[in-house]
Amino acid sequence: MHCTLQAATLVCRGMPRQLVLWSLVMPPSPIDLIRDFIPVLGYLDDLILVPSRILLAIRLIPPVIMAEHRILAAAHARPMSRVAAMAIIGIVSDDLRIASTSAFRIRLAEGYKPLHIIE
Repeated sequence: MHCTLQAATLVCRGMPRQLVLWSLVMPPSPIDLIRDFIPVLGYLDDLILVPSRILLAIRLIPPVIMAEHRILAAAHARPMSRVAAMAIIGIVSDDLRIASTSAFRIRLAEGYKPLHIIE
């Protein structure tokens, strides 16, 4: 991490990147501020900490660099790929199908009988 002292503030080049990486790695990690098995509070800390860290990372980026990259982003057209969109939609719908059939099989194993099977 490269840090310099500019205008009485410490500016670290790697700090925003590290904050965003930690924000993405933290939710699935077993190390947690409040454990996830606590009904509401476990997920509430993730819901608050992840976006706040990303906002902090954005604010740590110097305004000159942010303006320069916004101009570069506006100059380029957004990439569009119908194949990639269809692949993502297919994967998500397949995941939903697998999750729903698995949940139904678990309920059947526990003794659940759908209405059309009840005699």
